[in-house]
Amino acid sequence: MRTHSTAFIFVLFDGMAAKQIPKDDSSSLESTCSSEYEFPVAPRRQIRKLPRRALDWKIDYLSTLGVYYDANATDLSNFVSVLKDRGDIQFHGLDRLPEIRQKLLQCTEDCWKFSFDFDKEHGQGIPGEIQQTQNAMKEFEENKDNLETRLQTEESEESKSRRRTNPLLQSGEDFKSIFYRWRTNLIDFWTYFSMILVRWWKPRQKEGRFTHLLMAFSKICLLYPEPGKMYPESICIRGVDVRGTPAVRFVTLPTTTPPTVGSFLQLIVVTEVKQCNALKGSYNAETFTYKNGSEEALGQHGIQLLMERDSSFFRPNVVGILCIGTKIIFTYLDINQEHYEELLEKSKEINGTNKARISYTRPFDYMEVRDRHKILELFFWFGFVQSKVNRN
Repeated sequence: MRTHSTAFIFVLFDGMAAKQIPKDDSSSLESTCSSEYEFPVAPRRQIRKLPRRALDWKIDYLSTLGVYYDANATDLSNFVSVLKDRGDIQFHGLDRLPEIRQKLLQCTEDCWKFSFDFDKEHGQGIPGEIQQTQNAMKEFEENKDNLETRLQTEESEESKSRRRTNPLLQSGEDFKSIFYRWRTNLIDFWTYFSMILVRWWKPRQKEGRFTHLLMAFSKICLLYPEPGKMYPESICIRGVDVRGTPAVRFVTLPTTTPPTVGSFLQLIVVTEVKQCNALKGSYNAETFTYKNGSEEALGQHGIQLLMERDSSFFRPNVVGILCIGTKIIFTYLDINQEHYEELLEKSKEINGTNKARISYTRPFDYMEVRDRHKILELFFWFGFVQSKVNRN
């Protein structure tokens, strides 16, 4: 099992340290994505004086370190495949959702069929949105007992066999506990969403309301979010101590037995961008590129991905989410060890041939029903993986 140290031994689960995990040969998106690097032809520039706050970073600071965003966005299905095709994920049978979580995913889609656009709504439609949400809550509560009974009696023989043969699926997959968590979290989300709407007219509203809304959304998918401000991060790059705080973290339980201080892994790091103009220009699902994002948003997110590299669940890679209002962009940092070490050590000579890449998807709005249906499975899968680390 990987401990919190500089040595990299990636064994995910307690009680399996004696098993040999296949070498992960899927740590890069290069094999499945058509996106090309957008690297400058000229040699890397001399590293400028770097900002000490992650909030002050721009994309140019990343490029001087040899870290670049892909020229084109990655298709979501390719992004998911890279994560699920990793050797460690495949070895432990974590590439597929258990049937109960798959059914809850489908129930979420069936119960939540309405959308809301925070960018376009000017207040006239708020009463109708509140009523629609309350109607959905009432209908859900009236049918919850029938839904529970139906889901519990419909488990397939394949699902039962999977649970019998995989110890990880036997642990923490009690139907009632999972169902009640999901049911409560869905109602909580709708309640919090309604609370935002009834205060729509209040002046000087803070962006933090979107942080809490994203956390509430992730809980529907059985994730455990943590406010990022609880634990600030820092990284020393070329002698400059850079500090920053992500908006939200999704971390695992301790990964050593017995648990030790620092023995956790970072599943996803979320950067929430405060600027309303963080997305610019016209784009659609096919034409979106990193150039539609602001230099500040991309720079801040990139440095925060670097900060989490040593404790990443997907090490040597890092998975992140760039959150702009209710729109989310999934990201994936791929940086080799030699490159990472030369950034940390001021005395090391910079090797201009080392290049790191950040792959990314187009923005998905989890308040828009079609976008939401596309990303729910990935969120439910993250919740499944988070729950399985250090399970006996």
